[in-house]
Amino acid sequence: MVIFLGSMKKIAIFIILFLFASFYTNAQNDGFFRGFDNYENRDVSVNDNGGISNYGIGETVPLGGGLLVLLGAGAGYAVARRKRFFKNGMTVLLACILLLSLTQCKKKLNTVSTSDATPVFITLEVGDGSKVDVDIAFIDPDTGEHYAKVSYEEGDTIYVGNNGKFCGKLIYHDGRFAGTIYPTSEDNTDYLHFYFMGSKKPSAKPVANTTTTFSVNITDQTSKYPVISYARSTKLYKSGLTSYSAKLQNYCAIVKFLIKNVEDEYIPASNAISITGMNNIVAVNFDANNYATLTIGNPYVFSKYGEGDITLHPEDEVGYERWAILLPQNQVNKAQASGAGCFTLPANDFTVPKIQANQYQPTGISVKLHQPVAEAFCVNKNFDQVTFAPGNLKLTRANTSADWSTGTWSFFANQHDYYPTANMNVAENYATSTEISHFGWGTSGYNINADPDATPDSYATNYQPYCTTKDIHDTAPDDNHPLNPYHYGPSWTSTEAGNGVHIAGTKFDWAVYHAIYNPVTGETDPAGTWRTITSAEMKFILGPNITVAPTYTGDNPNTRRSATVNGVPNARFAKAYLFEQIHGLIIFPDGYVHPEKVPDTDIEIPGPEYINVMNDAAAWNANTYTEAQWNAMQVAGAVFLPAAGTRDGKNINNLGTSLYYWTSSYYNYKNETENRAKFAWNLRVDNDEVVSESRAHRWRGCTIRLVKDVE
Repeated sequence: MVIFLGSMKKIAIFIILFLFASFYTNAQNDGFFRGFDNYENRDVSVNDNGGISNYGIGETVPLGGGLLVLLGAGAGYAVARRKRFFKNGMTVLLACILLLSLTQCKKKLNTVSTSDATPVFITLEVGDGSKVDVDIAFIDPDTGEHYAKVSYEEGDTIYVGNNGKFCGKLIYHDGRFAGTIYPTSEDNTDYLHFYFMGSKKPSAKPVANTTTTFSVNITDQTSKYPVISYARSTKLYKSGLTSYSAKLQNYCAIVKFLIKNVEDEYIPASNAISITGMNNIVAVNFDANNYATLTIGNPYVFSKYGEGDITLHPEDEVGYERWAILLPQNQVNKAQASGAGCFTLPANDFTVPKIQANQYQPTGISVKLHQPVAEAFCVNKNFDQVTFAPGNLKLTRANTSADWSTGTWSFFANQHDYYPTANMNVAENYATSTEISHFGWGTSGYNINADPDATPDSYATNYQPYCTTKDIHDTAPDDNHPLNPYHYGPSWTSTEAGNGVHIAGTKFDWAVYHAIYNPVTGETDPAGTWRTITSAEMKFILGPNITVAPTYTGDNPNTRRSATVNGVPNARFAKAYLFEQIHGLIIFPDGYVHPEKVPDTDIEIPGPEYINVMNDAAAWNANTYTEAQWNAMQVAGAVFLPAAGTRDGKNINNLGTSLYYWTSSYYNYKNETENRAKFAWNLRVDNDEVVSESRAHRWRGCTIRLVKDVE
């Protein structure tokens, strides 16, 4: 549904629509109830603005909460919206008529149970289509007040309740709401209750005459406003009564936000901006209105899920003015906002005032966002960011006779380089090689047992970069509690590695223990400049281990927001085939902007396909790029991890078909004591899946791509 601003008159008074008795005969005999798509509607009269409507958000609700009075003469189904004026100039508006007509069953049902409920086909005429208009011309010239007017779009849904349960839904299509309901109350004991949830779908499919409550998540508001409103029929349900009326009242507010970065520049509208700490779950409580009294109960229960995200709706191409449907809640101090490559710094926290139902807030809440370097990646919900090293890590010695301890640590010259390459098809035999790039976990060369400042760890003896053994050693103190059966990296009880949680920041981490030559800068970076990424950070960057990775919503607060690439929001990764030689995974930074052409040429760069997809449809060859095309993407910040395979013992396997990258985290799934001593987490990608958190034996030789924290 769409909201647009309109004028507000001093008072709206609803008049009675008299339905002619002649319509009754037509309703009973013309086959009106043939279904959603093929029924006839011979006598409906609808002008351009007629049909069901919703009170504007911020509009004064007149006459006892807006419940309407309708005198029905038979079953007539004419719907009209009429205006006339009193002498004092006040507008008289006709209430929306919800035309609810029964089938041709003439039997009067005093009691309707779940098992014998008679289907009722309902149509709600709407008039002309949706409009969007945000213009100062719609401010009321007399009062200076204005409100957000609500209209409908394809797929909007009204859920109907009766007798404390869900009894059917009505879907907006081709100018009207239509659907079948199954009322279950006895005659004259309950109303029909109408719950408008916009285009949002329930978390679980409701079942007629069974479901008493369900919830919807209103986090994503980038395309439509999820207006939440409710009304009950003005008359009690009666099996012989063929028409009802009501007008929806709002249980939400609409609030404007003004978005810029800290340099006072606009954030493009294409960059989805979310605020956190908001109620974003609406639970429908059908049983709250299950009686024949005049008092209307609270039809909704509001709560917060995940980080309480609400993704704002941009109202212009610039992206400065954005709106949000908010649910009632107390004032939120130190609120935060973020988007692809931008987030709120502590110094720029803002306040969201107390939100009340039917509130209209057009003043605008100012939000300032920080935008760090373009090639950065968020690694947690605190918006800490890293950049990736220019290539995989390697160790090189002068010749095969030289001791590996004299070797030089460096990065490969290009992101797509690795050794041995797929077309070499040779083993990475550390006894006969001068270059190695597949390492067991924690094999930085640090010998904790020779460090006088550290507590000895007798189960961490395979610490050299060239270690390839995968023999299980003694497991003390007993077989049920092995400390480190393969002797790679620290034991899980080692205080040196923070009780074995990870090796990042310790001397077991290659980057912490060694200075590393950077071929991009031509300089050697001091030890500690880089570090090994943690498993949680890798999972945050790429998303969870499922068949198709989701976009960022409140359902996944532990997955980063990233840029929109080739029409896919929150694009995180895509498989690629570079130069028709090298398979690998492209990772898009938070603020990535895909270049359309190679600089200074007319060579186009196709937008990546199968973004965030982890299944076999996204094969290695799904995206092919030439060297010139890839170089332009690399300049824009894209990261490439080549499929360099893995080393088992001294043999390299799966060259060009799989990639395995170590993280600094030990395996800790469900606190499996024995297994966490054997395994560590890595990133694993092959032809048909991307697993951001995969376990591997510590002795397995995996490649390493280091990261650097962004200050």
